[in-house]
Amino acid sequence: MTTTVASELSDDVLRAFCLHVVGFVSTVIMDPHLYFQQKMSAELAGAESEDLRQRFAQLVDWVFMTGLTDDQLRRLDKSLAQAGLPLFSALRQGR
Repeated sequence: MTTTVASELSDDVLRAFCLHVVGFVSTVIMDPHLYFQQKMSAELAGAESEDLRQRFAQLVDWVFMTGLTDDQLRRLDKSLAQAGLPLFSALRQGR
C-alpha cells in the first residue's frame, strides 16, 4: 500500500510529508529534547530516492503502530492539508 503511494509522489513531496509527520509525532509523543525529530530529520534530509521511499513506508507503519488516537490522526491530517501535503488518512484507506 505505502510503496504504491510512495512511487506516485516526488522525492520533495515525500521528504516534506515525512518531515511534517516526524515533527507532529515528536510533539505528540513528548520528545522534550527533540532527539527523535533531529535524528529522523537528519536521516530524511540525506536520504536518496529509494532510501527515502523505504523510510516513508517505515514511518507510516510506525505511526500506525504508535496508537495515535482518532483525534490526533485528524489533527495530523489537518496539518498536512494546511501544508499542501497528502493526507495520512488516505494512506490508511489504501489510496
